[in-house]
Amino acid sequence: MKVPSKLKTIIFRLQSNIGYLSLKNINLLFVLALLLVNYFNSQFKNKHFSYFFRLKMITRYGYSTFGIVALIAILIIVGGILIQNNFVKYPLIVIGVGIFLFALNFFRDPERVTPQNENAVISPADGEVIIIKEIKDHKYIGEEAWQISIFMSPLNVHVNRIPIDGKVDYLHYHEGDYLVAFHEKADERNERNEIGILGKHGKVFFTQVAGAMARRIVSELEPGQEVKAGERFGMIKFGSRSDIIVPKKWNVNVKLGDKVFAGESILYDISN
Repeated sequence: MKVPSKLKTIIFRLQSNIGYLSLKNINLLFVLALLLVNYFNSQFKNKHFSYFFRLKMITRYGYSTFGIVALIAILIIVGGILIQNNFVKYPLIVIGVGIFLFALNFFRDPERVTPQNENAVISPADGEVIIIKEIKDHKYIGEEAWQISIFMSPLNVHVNRIPIDGKVDYLHYHEGDYLVAFHEKADERNERNEIGILGKHGKVFFTQVAGAMARRIVSELEPGQEVKAGERFGMIKFGSRSDIIVPKKWNVNVKLGDKVFAGESILYDISN
């Protein structure tokens, strides 16, 4: 495969500054990149796409991002292998492997067993409970309410799940700032997606809040859509937060510092 002249110019500049890369090696990397891009483009539409995807180890909300990051990581690893200087070779290989493992960990999508309990509100997100407070009045709930806020670190699973059976009654996206996700005012000032579900016991409100690193909110929900507790509906990429607000008649089932899991942990319950 012939390397374009502009790319050759870049290669020769790299050679003059680094001195470790040969045109042959760069040609190999370029061909490998094209093959990998072609493979990802053809296989994203294939229902049998790889071991990881068949087992839902990688969320469908992150296919493209994971593919790009994995490609970059592989090119770094291959580049490290081809470089002769050991002071450059091994750090590059370690960096490439680290990037790949981080992406694999971040975009993982494990199966969850959701409690079959219509008197419970299930966590929509993995993370740590950082806020439990009372609210005097809420724009969607329309009365005194409880708020639980969950901080999702980059190491948590970031796939979001529906907290309760019902119908999507409210859906609104807000542009905003990018305060750190654990900031008390992040739920009011940050970019966020607000969702209200009307269920058996009334209204439940929850959010997808972007943090300082998270700049991409993904949601598949539509107004009027019927949903089930534990169903996947989206994700927030690279660190984020979720707030879950219910009327005061619900009982809080967690405490500050608790680790919760989307689709499994019960945040609130209510007596029959």
